[in-house]
Amino acid sequence: MIDRIKKIKNIERMPLLVFIVLLILLMQSVPVAVAEERIVDIRSDFPGQMIEAGNTATFPITITNLAPTTVTHRIRYWAFGEARDWDIRFEAMGRNIHKISIPPGESRPVNVIVETPGDAPIGEHRIDISFWDGSVTLSVSIIETEVRIIDIRSDFPDQMIEAGDTATFSITITNPKTTTADHRIQHTAFGEAANWDIRFEA
Repeated sequence: MIDRIKKIKNIERMPLLVFIVLLILLMQSVPVAVAEERIVDIRSDFPGQMIEAGNTATFPITITNLAPTTVTHRIRYWAFGEARDWDIRFEAMGRNIHKISIPPGESRPVNVIVETPGDAPIGEHRIDISFWDGSVTLSVSIIETEVRIIDIRSDFPDQMIEAGDTATFSITITNPKTTTADHRIQHTAFGEAANWDIRFEA
């Protein structure tokens, strides 16, 4: 009688054991997402700067190699909007660089130099820096800009002459701003005039 009771209990336990086995098999068959370990970490203590248009922003960044081997790679930047036309470069140890080699576990300081034009528009401008799989976003906020307005006038812009003669045009260039405007004066000639001798005298 006792043996029959034990057999009945064992039969009752079977569905539970089967459920546990199936659960274990199911868990083994489901792929587990493993987070990829980063190789490089890039940090900037002050990723946002406020400057006036025409000035230069310098961002010190630190690049750390988290890998067990040396990492050698090119450092790059992506500028957005108006910042795409700015002069952006990398400096380390007083020289311009474009590639860095970092031994395992070590860090390298790099300066990101951002030169802005005098007519840069007011607002925030984004610049992304990347090295291997590390990246950091920098922001240059232009708080004041200089509108460059140069006025050029000629009292007699049209002249009639015979072939072989010389036409002389008197023009007046006015700088209405309170700061000095230093720029190259240029000309663009069209048609046959592209082959003529055109020069400036003052």
